[in-house]
Amino acid sequence: MKIEAIWQPENQQRIFRALMEAMARPGSVHCLGNWLDGTHGYRGVLASLLDIQSTLSDCHNLLEAGDWPLLQARPEVVEKADYLLCRGNAQPSGDPKVGTLSCPDQSATLLVQIEALGHGKQTLVLRGPGIKTSCTLQLEGFGAGWLELREQSLSFPLGIDIILVDQHSVTAIPRTSRLEVRS
Repeated sequence: MKIEAIWQPENQQRIFRALMEAMARPGSVHCLGNWLDGTHGYRGVLASLLDIQSTLSDCHNLLEAGDWPLLQARPEVVEKADYLLCRGNAQPSGDPKVGTLSCPDQSATLLVQIEALGHGKQTLVLRGPGIKTSCTLQLEGFGAGWLELREQSLSFPLGIDIILVDQHSVTAIPRTSRLEVRS
């Protein structure tokens, strides 16, 4: 029996390192292709992040039934989930948790599956911690509703963090980043 690459600890560690680099340098795009072995990027990211203590809302039914036992996360509604798996071209529904002043780390992280990272018709300019002056991010398939949801959730230190993933790459937009949308 062959175990998929994303379930092998060394690949999970590599994906996790790439994700941490993306969080430290918002808007930087990191290729995960070498460690995915053909599976979609969101499955690799989830495999590196989740464990038995995590809760997940699969908002748009992207996961297969066989993924749940391997991820070990408990299914949860949007309002209570630690992580939300979403399609970038769909509209958000529900209100993800944003943490509390005493525990801002208890906010939700959105993992948004989009069409393309590093190229596309959409442009975001990011500024803030981890970015020297500004970072321009080209992408495709990220609906404006997600940016509106993010803006509504922000009241620093409260807010949601967003991880964007396409077939092979990942980037992050932490709550500390300021965004400008360019046409």
